Amino acid sequence: MNSKTFVLHGKQDEFVTISSSEIIDTIILGNDIDIKYAIVSGDFDMRRIVSANRKDGLATTITGNITINNSEIMGNTYLEHLCFDGIVSFEASVFNGQAGFRSSIFNNGISCPSAIFNGNVDFRTSIFNRDTNFAESQFLRGAKFKSCKFGGNADFDTTSFGTESEICSIANSVYFDTAEFSKDVSFNSANFNTNVFFSAVVFNGEANFKSAKFKRIADFRAASFGGNFFFIDINISEGPCVPEGKIDLSFATFKKHAVFSNASFSMCIIR
Repeated sequence: MNSKTFVLHGKQDEFVTISSSEIIDTIILGNDIDIKYAIVSGDFDMRRIVSANRKDGLATTITGNITINNSEIMGNTYLEHLCFDGIVSFEASVFNGQAGFRSSIFNNGISCPSAIFNGNVDFRTSIFNRDTNFAESQFLRGAKFKSCKFGGNADFDTTSFGTESEICSIANSVYFDTAEFSKDVSFNSANFNTNVFFSAVVFNGEANFKSAKFKRIADFRAASFGGNFFFIDINISEGPCVPEGKIDLSFATFKKHAVFSNASFSMCIIR
């Protein structure tokens, strides 16, 4: 049976309002969501549905496409332990609360270019079976991609992590530790205002960090680089919590070329 499409488009200078519960009801029916220039009220929370399905031994699969672009989600977002078979897009949307996508499967990847995450973001142990796009997005608090599997190319170009004024804490750090990138990943011109952990990450394709800026610690301990590693025009500067810009590549392995060119940092550990 062909799915229907729920369409709600406001205007750039005149947003429309819709409740999260109405969107969830439409998703449950297997219909596509096409929302643009909207205010989404309430918590976008599907945990109760997931929990009910788990009691019956069922997985929760979202069959339709979810497109919520150029919109603002006012509450928290919890789309955890879900399997998304269709397109998932939050292009240029704003998440004002927490954004939880933990342990979900994105069979068509996810597209969030120019999105703004004002709260903590959690994608831990999620699987992206196609390309992932977070280019030019802003993660203003902590972001967790720990143990994620990226099956397609991953684009984090010009993405900002943290803010220069934020308080240093574990909660505000960025975690990619033990993640695996099957294809190329790009952090070109990314801005890391907080500590970032790539420890024990497996990079099977090229890993590009050209013109990236690191304000605090960059931890690549025990990372494995199966493709070329580009660390070009890098600036690791002093921050309020780290008296010296520091990159740690202890026990990292490089199977192809590792290119360090015009890289500026106070401390680099390689052993």
